[in-house]
Formats: sequence, structure tokens, C-alpha cells
Amino acid sequence: TVNALTALKTAVDANPRSLEAYLALAQTYVARGQVKEAQTAFNDALKLDGRNTEGRLGLARLQINNGNAAEAVPLVLKVVEERPTNLEARLLLLYGLIAVGDIPLAELSRPPFKPPPECSRQ
Repeated sequence: TVNALTALKTAVDANPRSLEAYLALAQTYVARGQVKEAQTAFNDALKLDGRNTEGRLGLARLQINNGNAAEAVPLVLKVVEERPTNLEARLLLLYGLIAVGDIPLAELSRPPFKPPPECSRQ
């Protein structure tokens, strides 16, 4: 991942308006456990496009996984409001709400579960 990190830093330097380069850089930092660097890269990506779903969910996931669920919940809530069918966002919201101890809102926020047809008994 050192080569990937170097290549991504070069890509960002070459094109500082590249949302994709910042998102890839952020994910590489996440994989390496470099939380502060990942957060900076996600924030840089969101400066380019504040409504980018991948960037918002990536940052929120990072925040939740590092004990900052209270910061993540409003970010994920915006994604769920804009994209109510995004299952990843809804599950991340549920996880964040549970992490902050808001069980009643978590119950209201959980996606409905419908077993696949092949699991239903006839």
C-alpha cells in the first residue's frame, strides 16, 4: 500500500480538483489505520463535492469506528434524507444511533426487513 499511497498523493498533487483521487486516498489511509489523514482526505473530497455520498458515508464510518458517532449521525442522516433507499446509509445511521445510545430513534430508523421469496414458507 506504500506504492498506492505514493501514487494517490501524486494524483492529488497533479489534479487537486479530483474527487476520485481524494476518495481513493482517504480509503487507502483507512486501510492503513491512519485516521487523521483519512479524515483530512475525506474532508478535502467533501470540499469539492459536499453532497458526495461515498465521501459522506466514508467519513461517517470512520467517525463511528473511532468513537465519534455523535459527529457522524447528522452526516449520515442527511444522506438518508436525500437517498432513503440507500441501505448502506440506513444501516450506518442505525449503527451510529445505537452507538450514541438513541435506541428509540434507532428502532424508528431501521430498514424494514423482508425475507427473500426463496426463504418464505408456502
